[in-house]
Amino acid sequence: MLSPEIAQHPHRLGPPTTAIAAGVGTGWNAAATPPAWLPDSVPGPDLSHREIEVLGYLPTMLTAGEIADELHVTVNTVKAHLRSIYSKLGVSRRRAAVDLARRRGIL
Repeated sequence: MLSPEIAQHPHRLGPPTTAIAAGVGTGWNAAATPPAWLPDSVPGPDLSHREIEVLGYLPTMLTAGEIADELHVTVNTVKAHLRSIYSKLGVSRRRAAVDLARRRGIL
């Protein structure tokens, strides 16, 4: 069941940790050709629990500040997690991180 604050965000599908814990994900559309900037062979990332939690918010329309509010941390903390996620995934963009995470079954 969605909490009241989540229900107020119509662009959110629900807490990302719930989907991750349940093993639910949309996966990668194998028929689609990945964008040129998406690396094909990146070693499996060693993401922390909190990085996976932040990564779960990336497909949403939430800004880094809004993600920080949701997680009750500072925006600088979220930005530090994003830098670490991007580095571990070998990407430099939010969309690339989401695409790769879906492709690898992380999301």
